[in-house]
Amino acid sequence: MKYGRELAYFYQQADAFVFPSRTDTFGLVLIEAMACGTPVAAYPVTGPIDVIDDGITGALDTDLGKAAERALLVNPQGCRDRALRSGWDVCSREFEGNLTPFDAGRFEDVAGGAPLRPELDRSPGDSANLSRS
Repeated sequence: MKYGRELAYFYQQADAFVFPSRTDTFGLVLIEAMACGTPVAAYPVTGPIDVIDDGITGALDTDLGKAAERALLVNPQGCRDRALRSGWDVCSREFEGNLTPFDAGRFEDVAGGAPLRPELDRSPGDSANLSRS
């Protein structure tokens, strides 16, 4: 296993990073490779299709060999630029932008008209005992 500078060194030495998974749902290693300027070759499945811009940061293909050949033609700077737009600060803002207020009333029908969590059905400032029976 490699970590830190040593891992970055190996990513930077590669002409392309081949990601052979069809089931990994994100693959943080894709972002790590691109952050080092290494284009990624992967299958066009969930995860890679969300991270790789085909022809800009790597190549997607159902034939991984073809994807790897096309990834060799990608400009490393495009990979690095994309990875820099994927930091935790950016991801956190995107996640926060997808949040919506919770409306408990939308779920009352599921419980036959009763609140799903009766212990939480109280007024702000109510000091009712919330212990479970």
